[in-house]
Amino acid sequence: MGLASSRKEFRRAVEMNPNYELGYIDLGLYLGWSGKGPESMAEFAKYHELDPISSTTGAAYYHLQDYKMLEEVSRKDLVSNPTNWISHYGLVLHKKPRARRQSNH
Repeated sequence: MGLASSRKEFRRAVEMNPNYELGYIDLGLYLGWSGKGPESMAEFAKYHELDPISSTTGAAYYHLQDYKMLEEVSRKDLVSNPTNWISHYGLVLHKKPRARRQSNH
């Protein structure tokens, strides 16, 4: 199976089982990597409905290079889940592009 058929298979997986959380994550990541940001976030929103306390949404914002939203969801997640290493990592990652821009000047 190549990338061209991946979207179809991810879509089929969530149609067969609308509660299949990983299917929404995979589809969302695929769409994000394909440059389809709004569609990607729609799939992550469906996932988030199934698992509202997950920090996976931060990963979506990272892959979409929306670092402001990555920071926002990471900080929000840490309020309710202060030991979540993924959200701490998200706070580090959101600063990374800014540091790169400053070092280029």
